[in-house]
Amino acid sequence: MIRFEGLAKRFGTKPVLADLTLAIPEGQTTVLMGHSGSGKSVALKHIVGLLEPDAGQVVVDEMVVHELDYEGLKALRRQIGYVFQSAALFDSLTVGGNIGLGLWSRGFSSPEIAQRTAESLRLVELPEAAARYPAELSGGMRKRVGVARAIALRPRYILYDEPTAGLDPVTTTAMDDLMLRARRESGATSIVVTHDLRSAFAVADRIAFLYQGRIRQIGTVDEIRHSDDPVVREFIGERNP
Repeated sequence: MIRFEGLAKRFGTKPVLADLTLAIPEGQTTVLMGHSGSGKSVALKHIVGLLEPDAGQVVVDEMVVHELDYEGLKALRRQIGYVFQSAALFDSLTVGGNIGLGLWSRGFSSPEIAQRTAESLRLVELPEAAARYPAELSGGMRKRVGVARAIALRPRYILYDEPTAGLDPVTTTAMDDLMLRARRESGATSIVVTHDLRSAFAVADRIAFLYQGRIRQIGTVDEIRHSDDPVVREFIGERNP
């Protein structure tokens, strides 16, 4: 399980997270939703140790992330697939090379890498893309490769950072379907960071609304959709004119 316990983070004089407390249930998709700049992506980065808290902690499988040494952090990251907003693919590598790089670094054999790469590309509906380069793909296809790279590692947790940002409505729907399919087939616990209300409602088991560095409300899709909280209602109204 992943737990945020009183997490606080500021950059310079700007507070971003303040007493963020949240438990992520196993085997479900939790969406962190809120306005741009509300600290959603900052929270994700603490899970994998890319940032250290100013106060509080993130606990993953009973390990306090910022207390781990190099080997401990490396072992933790092996349990986590991270889908970056920009896909973060290496332009000099083929799609297959991008997916296989993490597997190779973990000691998988060439046949195992080929098998997992093919399985992952089939899951994201890009079975013929292994030999192509990122520059040859559309933005939506690059994001799907990012998902394939994450699930090829068969992680316990998958973190999605704004997976539908910059996508047209049709491609957004396809990405939502892909996230649902990835969870069903992998069984991984997922955290999705987004300010896209329709995407959040499509993929979430639970939604945690982040406001001014804290969880303002948490609930099911139906509970958030019909929230009485004025801040949450205003946010929903802005995205449903």
